[in-house]
Amino acid sequence: MVKMKYPFLLSNSHYSEVYKFFAGHSRKRKHSLQIILSAVVYLVKTGCQWRMLPGQYGKWQLIYYYYSKWMRSNVLELLLGHLVKQVRMAEGRDGQPTAAVIDTQAVKTVAGVSEHTGYDGAKRLKGRKRSLLTDTMGNALAVGVSSARLHDKKAVLTLKKQAGKLKKLKVIFADSTFGGVPAFELQTKTKTSIEWQLVSRRAEPFRILPKRWVVERTFAWMMNFRRLSRDYEKLVLSSKTMILIACIYITLQKLVT
Repeated sequence: MVKMKYPFLLSNSHYSEVYKFFAGHSRKRKHSLQIILSAVVYLVKTGCQWRMLPGQYGKWQLIYYYYSKWMRSNVLELLLGHLVKQVRMAEGRDGQPTAAVIDTQAVKTVAGVSEHTGYDGAKRLKGRKRSLLTDTMGNALAVGVSSARLHDKKAVLTLKKQAGKLKKLKVIFADSTFGGVPAFELQTKTKTSIEWQLVSRRAEPFRILPKRWVVERTFAWMMNFRRLSRDYEKLVLSSKTMILIACIYITLQKLVT
């Protein structure tokens, strides 16, 4: 029997870290979830269309069925949180971060995309705005997508629910855009408010801004996934899902390699 060759396939060590979040009941399956997951990651990495997925993975309709199923549940957010915890503990840190970094990224949308799009006057582009919260290692903690016309303070409200689950979070580093009234308030179990520390950009020779570079680096890692170079998704939910998949793979690479 000739072993099937795939353009991209998650290794057994990669899959062993994530399978329990997708396998569900231990029933016999006709299709390999390892192959289906690999196909989804391949699509995000290469930026191809669903209908142009290599035939080795099977029918694209089947791949999209599973993708849609995961998109409409919270399985990807739970998996990302689990992987981030494992990476932090592997580095000798507490599984729950006490500090985080927040920022946004405006990206263009393509023709045919109209849900939650708008014009960002500062960046001079029409599209959507991605909001990202990371720990101080650059691991993604929360992801959100909104219209590009929203001010950063309003755009990051898409992160409030996810960030609220970080019970040990004490401080958020942000740029001067978030000055004045905090973008959102969070309360820990001890009812302690989250402190917002603003890192301002000053008129002086180039220097790395404290903490801020961490989230910028994570955005740079994300842009290595061609599907994220622009926003091709008609649904905002799908746009967020694509980002989650990229962040999951980035975190998985840190954990396994």
